Amino acid sequence: MAQIRQTIELLCKVLSDSGTSLLKAETFRLAKFSHDDAVVPFWSVLFEVLYFCKYGALDDVPRKALAELSKTEIVVYVKREMQRYGFVSKDFATLQNDMSSGSRELLLALGWLMCKENVIDKFMKNRGLEIGEDTFLLHQSEFVQGQGDGDKPSNTMQPPKGCDPPGKIKYLLWLNGKLRMKMRELLALQVEKNKLFHKVHEATEGISSTPDRDHLSMLEVYLLRHPEALKKMMGLLEDDNDRLSRLLQWKEQEDVFWQWMESVLDSKLNDHALPQDEEVSSGIESDGDLPPYSIPIESVHSLATEHNRLQGVILKYEGIVENLETLVELKSSEITPQELDSLIESIDLEISIQKSNISKMNLNHHMQQNQAPVMSYVKKSQNKPTANLGYASQSFQNNNTQGNRLSQPSKALSPGRPNLAENLRDIGEEVYGLQEMIDKLQFEIDNKQTEFRSDMQHISERFNDVICIPPMGKKNI
Repeated sequence: MAQIRQTIELLCKVLSDSGTSLLKAETFRLAKFSHDDAVVPFWSVLFEVLYFCKYGALDDVPRKALAELSKTEIVVYVKREMQRYGFVSKDFATLQNDMSSGSRELLLALGWLMCKENVIDKFMKNRGLEIGEDTFLLHQSEFVQGQGDGDKPSNTMQPPKGCDPPGKIKYLLWLNGKLRMKMRELLALQVEKNKLFHKVHEATEGISSTPDRDHLSMLEVYLLRHPEALKKMMGLLEDDNDRLSRLLQWKEQEDVFWQWMESVLDSKLNDHALPQDEEVSSGIESDGDLPPYSIPIESVHSLATEHNRLQGVILKYEGIVENLETLVELKSSEITPQELDSLIESIDLEISIQKSNISKMNLNHHMQQNQAPVMSYVKKSQNKPTANLGYASQSFQNNNTQGNRLSQPSKALSPGRPNLAENLRDIGEEVYGLQEMIDKLQFEIDNKQTEFRSDMQHISERFNDVICIPPMGKKNI
């Protein structure tokens, strides 16, 4: 038991050195027996370890999130991320969102995540003091303390209250100019820093502490000129050496921890053990005198197999869906200039086709209105001439025929005012029908132009320096 406690205490130190919340060996013991006092610490550590697995580092973001988010939000996030990694335990998924119980399930979930994602190995890769040119390492604590007063959000990025849209645009332009000025200042400082580095390298040429270079670094020169900083550097190196030593000790003793985790799993199975009879009762009773439903043991095994297969399929397709969603987001946010040019060309082609159709309809209508009526005389048995009035009621039918052929007269008219008025009324009705067709086509063209103009506006908004200017409308003559 003493060795198990020492191993768990070593794990708590390793987790704490890597930036997680502080845990104690007693918390692990309470979680083994599903005590409620160990629930909240394990939810916090699970949240932080998931953040580390996703982003590769532990900074102030998870601590602020734990302080600001509600218990329900933290629990829902942890459950969703654990399911994304493949942990599909029913007992874990059904834990209460108020962090009131389930410490044993949280302990098993933490052990599963540490084993699957090799969390300790990733901690070891991220550890180690990086000694380079910069002296920021010696002033990091002062820098963090100086930032403590600036944690409160600033309102300088917000436009003034009651500002109209033109004023907001001017304010955004001012912020853009300010950002550009700061970037120029940062570039100038970086250039000046490189110049100073070059001077230090030239002044210390021929003196080196490592075989891969022939000069001293900026940090080494700073330590030579400030002996008091050398003691601080030695303390940082000793702390880093202690952290690496604990990681190495954990690699040697982790088998003890995993054996203890097997005992945690055994205790869970013993608490939820089912009677090993030929039939397993489902525990659902009806309202009458019917006995509870019973399922044969063979059916239970087949149902469990199908359940596991279904879980594998769900996990498989969840990854595919996530990849498809990522691709859709990338494709929707990125468009190449070639694609934009091809889209513009297709829109222009569609507009030109619609305009040519309108021009053709106007030409046909104009020719029909200007076509002179055809007069013919048909001899009757009384040898008296009777006038026939024909008019062109169709457009050109075939380009391969020679000349322009008009349709045959549709009606034979005898001289008289009533028949002439009737034909004029028919001509007016056909003209009215053609005008309605032209109006319908013009309406469709206006809708297409509006739709294409809206598409062009949405496309131009995805580019920073692009403004969509609609063409000037032509006057109708």
